[in-house]
Amino acid sequence: RWRNDTLGAVSPAEFIPLAEQTGLILDITKWVFEQACQLSRDLRDVHGLPIKLAVNISPQVFIGKQDFPDFFASTLMRYGVNATAFELEVTEYVLMHQAEDTLNTFHRLQAMGFTIALDDFGTGYSSLSYLSRFDIDTLKIDRLFVSTMESERSRKLVRSMVVLAQQLGMETVAEGVENTDELAYLKDLNCDFIQGYVLARPMPFTEFVEFYRSPTFIP
Repeated sequence: RWRNDTLGAVSPAEFIPLAEQTGLILDITKWVFEQACQLSRDLRDVHGLPIKLAVNISPQVFIGKQDFPDFFASTLMRYGVNATAFELEVTEYVLMHQAEDTLNTFHRLQAMGFTIALDDFGTGYSSLSYLSRFDIDTLKIDRLFVSTMESERSRKLVRSMVVLAQQLGMETVAEGVENTDELAYLKDLNCDFIQGYVLARPMPFTEFVEFYRSPTFIP
């Protein structure tokens, strides 16, 4: 969330598309990654919580002219954290453009130790061909399918995605899980992770540390 003095809490759905259009997303990506490195160091050194953090990465990181792998490497070194402490989330749009420089950037990031998650799977330009070319670590099932699991068709789709990921050696994350019925069904499917309001709503870092230590963290 962007917390603006005038506008209040602004959703990423509002400001990220504009940032993509103007090119500001590259500067935002750098700032976000620096913040993530600082938080990762604090979680490890101050709070004793070596938690892996997920960071959304703009498609422009892969198709732009800037050398982001070098930026990531120098930032990791400056904060004294390892790439293995992060998962980079990309969208299907990145994998559609299977240009050689995109593939090279992808492989360089994985060689550094980052894991790669495919975000919002099933809502964009889904193609199984890129799953054979890109070595994805985590498949994130979009909330569109999770939120409609009262439908038998949606349940079958979610089940198929989980099985597909398992067969390809990928972990699965279900997005937008909001109630215990959805949680129970995903547990039955052996979905690896979930995110959503059934756990908690977005919160400031200091509140998160207390929440994570809470015995009620897992519903």
